[in-house]
Amino acid sequence: MIILQINNWDSVEIFRLNTNDSLIDAIQGILLSPFAHSSNKHLINNVVPLFFLMSLLRYIFDKFSSILFLLLYILTGLFIWRFIPNHSVIGASGVLYSMISFLFFSGLIRGNRELLGYSLLIVFLYGGMVWGMFPFSVAENVSWEGHLMGFIVGFLLSILFRKKGPQKKVYDWENDELNNDDSDNTDKIDDDHFTIKYHYSKD
Repeated sequence: MIILQINNWDSVEIFRLNTNDSLIDAIQGILLSPFAHSSNKHLINNVVPLFFLMSLLRYIFDKFSSILFLLLYILTGLFIWRFIPNHSVIGASGVLYSMISFLFFSGLIRGNRELLGYSLLIVFLYGGMVWGMFPFSVAENVSWEGHLMGFIVGFLLSILFRKKGPQKKVYDWENDELNNDDSDNTDKIDDDHFTIKYHYSKD
């Protein structure tokens, strides 16, 4: 992205995603549009958080992170093309929103304490980006619809892959409580089904 921007190789005519195109024609834009940016500021605003979130995704999901990133990347472009008519898009903001959404909801859905911690960190660092999904809070040349599509994609994938990666941990003291509860229930059942035998002898 940086090299393309510095050398002015990210031509809008080549890299943009035009949502009025057919799917065949739009594939080029779906694949290339995240690499093009309108200015250096636009580039920096995307590259820095993308690097952090991609590193976090890799750390949490290990080898599965590659598949996750490809799905977030491709599906965001497909959603933009399918659900936003009369639109021309460049930039990686949609992909960025999809990663933020996926990581945030993954922590909430799984109940894993480590992921919940990352969810809170994401809220702290990028919570203000929620306003980028509303038309009244962005500039006219900013695609709030693209941000929204990325956010929806991340949410849907967090549900679809909720069984992948870190899960909620069950600690020893929780197992002890469950075992104690089972023992108590067993004792009650035994008490309800007991027999009394009397032993006596004739004089």
